[in-house]
Amino acid sequence: MSIQGIGIDVTFVPPVPFTDEWLDAVYTSLEKNMAIVSIDMFVTEDEGRISFTLGIDNPFGSDDFTENVAREAIDKAFADAAGPNTQNIDNEVHAGKVEVFA
Repeated sequence: MSIQGIGIDVTFVPPVPFTDEWLDAVYTSLEKNMAIVSIDMFVTEDEGRISFTLGIDNPFGSDDFTENVAREAIDKAFADAAGPNTQNIDNEVHAGKVEVFA
């Protein structure tokens, strides 16, 4: 197993307030992704920002693969937390590799 770490800051206007339940739903959705082996999530509510540090199982060793998996997982987590009738079209996602480790 090759694991890469990636940090992503997501700034957006959430479809619902930053409630504990909504944040738990985001975290739980990320936990269900089989490619994600570790999750750290930090919230700055007044700025509308969530910072993630994710460990991604990356058998290919590609930075692009890691970034794509992380972006897709986060987009899905927001959609899952918002529910089936809400789309998060205003998400502005900035991603960058933080650390690569074995």
